[in-house]
Amino acid sequence: MCENPKTPYLILRLKDERFMLMKADCKTYSCISCGEKRREAHYVRIKQGAEQLAKTTKTPLCFVTLTSNKKLKTYEATRAVFPSAWKKMSMRWKRQQGGELEYVMVYEQHKDGRLQVHMIVTCSVTKTWLKNNCVQCGFGYMVDKQQLGDEIDVSRRAGYLAKYATKSTGRTKTKKNVNYSQGYPKLIPDEYDNIEEIWRYN
Repeated sequence: MCENPKTPYLILRLKDERFMLMKADCKTYSCISCGEKRREAHYVRIKQGAEQLAKTTKTPLCFVTLTSNKKLKTYEATRAVFPSAWKKMSMRWKRQQGGELEYVMVYEQHKDGRLQVHMIVTCSVTKTWLKNNCVQCGFGYMVDKQQLGDEIDVSRRAGYLAKYATKSTGRTKTKKNVNYSQGYPKLIPDEYDNIEEIWRYN
């Protein structure tokens, strides 16, 4: 249960007329209870989403790592250029694949201090294409691409990404380090999404 004294208690009335008393989550990564829930939720979404994409998309599912431009020496510098570099890269990638590019990515601070990105992504382009276009868009030339195999491989890669999804990368411990594409599958609702009414008490 959330230990933040500022979060309220909730009484939930479900559609089957059951009632539940619970404490709301503060939804911060720094909270021991809520942070663990968020890590678990990321793992489940990453794994479920990858398994669903593997079954429904015609584009191969791959594990891809993108690195930063070697001219940038710090995490702050590499993170600052990432949004513009990714915008250029993702537009090229979508055009090359005919518009389909679904992914989950996490940011990792490499041992040299710079940013690198790991992704589970629908990917039909070659490793050489990725290398050339990454450099042109502002990333580094070092790129890794591995096509995912069976469910065990998907689960292992999902666990790796989930580990970094809420890990500190040199800024704050509450910084979210995971990003999903708009079409990446969302979590499958659980039984408590069947809520009729909520009463809130501070």
